[in-house]
Amino acid sequence: AHRALETDAGDRYESVADFQDAVRAWIKHNDCVKIAENARKLVAEAAQKQEYDDFVRAIFGFEQACSLFPENQDFSSSLSDAKFAYAQCAEEKGDYDLDASLLDRHLPEHSEALQRVLNKKRVEENASNRLRAQQRALRVLIGITFLLVVGGVAVAQWLRTNALHLANVNEPAMH
Repeated sequence: AHRALETDAGDRYESVADFQDAVRAWIKHNDCVKIAENARKLVAEAAQKQEYDDFVRAIFGFEQACSLFPENQDFSSSLSDAKFAYAQCAEEKGDYDLDASLLDRHLPEHSEALQRVLNKKRVEENASNRLRAQQRALRVLIGITFLLVVGGVAVAQWLRTNALHLANVNEPAMH
């Protein structure tokens, strides 16, 4: 607006079309700023409430602002910060796959967090594998115990039957 009101014609827009383009660009940028401001509020709310949905909506807002006005590096930086906050929330909830998917290993601040979450995921997988192995071993032990008990009962029954049979065979000889 200031440029359009310049007293020197050389400082003004060369045409009405140029002025309209400048107004459209300002409106587009202003819309992007509003989208980004809303997304920042969503990130703050999501971090406080630990809600994934708000993080998703915030990231979508920043992505929209970035696609509409890619020249604004603040939008890209805010998008990265939102993903990092979302990843921290996922890490706190033990959702390591989601956490790792949100982090960019090429960014220094994300790289350390990604390494940490991959280590936690590995520890969790090892514990899970140990638990499954212990469960399998327990099932085998229960199966063996069952077979031993059934086998023992069968042997005891067989011995009892043979003992009764022998007793019946030897009894007539005594009379």
